[in-house]
Amino acid sequence: MSANRFLATRIILIVCIGLHLFGSASDAARRPDRYKVGEILVRFKPGAPAKGIIASHRATVREVVPRIDVYCLRLPPGLSVSEAAEKFSRNPNVVFASPNHILYATVFPDDEWFEWLQWGLYNTDGRHDIHAPEAWDLHTGSASTIIAIVDTGIESSHPDLSGKVIQGYNAIDGSTDTDDDHMHGTFVAGIAAASTNNYEGIAGVDWHARLMPVKAINASGEGEEIDAAEGIVWAVSNGAKIINLSFGTYLDVPALEAAVNDAWDAGSVVVCASGNDDLDDATSPHYPSYYPTTIAVGATNEYDERCTEADWFYGGSNYGDSLDVMAPGNWIFSTAPTWYPTLLGVPYELMSGTSAAAPFVSGVAGLIWAAHPSWTNQQVRDQIERTCDDIGSTGWDRYTGWGRVNAYRALSEAFDPYPTIGSLRDAPDGAFVSLPARPVTAGTSNFTDRFYIEEPDRSAGIMVYYGSTVTTPTSIGDSVEVSGKLSLVGGERAITNPRVTIPVSGSAPKALGMPNRSVGGQFAPHGGVTGGNGLVNTGLLVQSWGRVTSVGWNYFYMDDGSNLHDGSGFTGLKVCTGSLTKPVGSDFVVATGISTFEIPTGTDMRIPVVRPRRQSDIHMLN
Repeated sequence: MSANRFLATRIILIVCIGLHLFGSASDAARRPDRYKVGEILVRFKPGAPAKGIIASHRATVREVVPRIDVYCLRLPPGLSVSEAAEKFSRNPNVVFASPNHILYATVFPDDEWFEWLQWGLYNTDGRHDIHAPEAWDLHTGSASTIIAIVDTGIESSHPDLSGKVIQGYNAIDGSTDTDDDHMHGTFVAGIAAASTNNYEGIAGVDWHARLMPVKAINASGEGEEIDAAEGIVWAVSNGAKIINLSFGTYLDVPALEAAVNDAWDAGSVVVCASGNDDLDDATSPHYPSYYPTTIAVGATNEYDERCTEADWFYGGSNYGDSLDVMAPGNWIFSTAPTWYPTLLGVPYELMSGTSAAAPFVSGVAGLIWAAHPSWTNQQVRDQIERTCDDIGSTGWDRYTGWGRVNAYRALSEAFDPYPTIGSLRDAPDGAFVSLPARPVTAGTSNFTDRFYIEEPDRSAGIMVYYGSTVTTPTSIGDSVEVSGKLSLVGGERAITNPRVTIPVSGSAPKALGMPNRSVGGQFAPHGGVTGGNGLVNTGLLVQSWGRVTSVGWNYFYMDDGSNLHDGSGFTGLKVCTGSLTKPVGSDFVVATGISTFEIPTGTDMRIPVVRPRRQSDIHMLN
């Protein structure tokens, strides 16, 4: 394409190109399961009736390790490893019950520079790296994965890239000439997927993924919005599952936004550098990493710290609400074109920046997809984010996102899909779970640190808990997919540290009519109220009614004739209003809200409450 396209926006490639430093095992892919499916290890206390306990769970003994009395048990059909571990652990005669974990020897590739200069893959000083050798024990990638490097092109004849580079596209002039006349694209490509275990140069994160060069940046390191957008669309149309964008601008680029959104909708993962100017996206958003369908990657140094001016002698890794994850981005060693004048005299160079951090994440995405070829892009993204090593505040934060990516955890930690919210009731606390799209009954604008979802048939609901930071705002009626860790929040079952899909707007769910005495339901291990009535309905959107019997600072009680007594001294069902306007006197009220409970201070009682979402949820009839 010509450089004088009508109102084409120029994208200035933000990369630290001026910093230079003077100065074995089989690669067969292995199954990435963490443990032996269908088996569990149990250690009983001395004198425990082991045979009877085993028989009560319909398990059988595979073998026993003497002296330490650890039993390896085969589980009956229909009983998962996590369920069995929880059930055995409840027995007071059991010391521990855990999966039969799979152990592997660690793979170290034979590439000549791997242990010398590739600290981002393997750093013996504190292991502030992506834990690549451990990940390679589980999987080394697949040639069916295509990583598109939308950049300055790739030198396909490079000795560490030869045979991996497939036909690409030159979006600048519409040709197939994708040779690298700058060096940046070749550098980025090597980090993601250089040939590995070949006695040559460096190791790539993904050993086997193929590289698709898409040239959208010219020899001076600049490009146009229209070329980048066209290049992304071409890459997706030609089979790229992962799109690496190590460039950016501080101007909103709507054509580029359309292209990354299209890539996401087509099932691809788009990985972007977050920028190198130590800027907060609240005042200086960086594009395209600012767009929510991309994974925005920041840079860390050898000590698991966000890169700053102290590392680069200028700028620093950008931060803010759009930041998703971090990856190594300080003095990264990778491939350079053979014509490029490197200081070491070999076609490899050291550079720093978020441009170098992004391809680490692209490579990890390739490993995940090789291990789980049927996964969606949302599942791949969720796995990358939830398995990061937390290097800042607990959970997500504005300076380090979800943390520094960990390829080993991304391949080894199980993540169990559940078909319904109701099925989560049998899942153990601490399990990592995912749910298909479900409607939002109370959004983050209603409860600032959480929202609620429920089944379309109103059979079950659950809290999705952020805590203090909301990363994906939701509204009533949105339909969202959710994954995260099952935990108890105030005694209530919740999905915590959630990863939430971009919401799709929908119609607001209808509330389930319910008398006072049924709110919350009977007590159950994962929900319900003490001495309650009926089925557990915590987390559901309900509507109840009654005449006001008492009014407090942030609550009122109403009674529909059930004459409930929860131990407070008041009669009726408690309605927690927060800052909403409360009824007065003895008004007859219809209250809509989330059915849940409170645990009064100093007790272990769970008392039923309704939490209205907005003022219109409190309807006074007289």
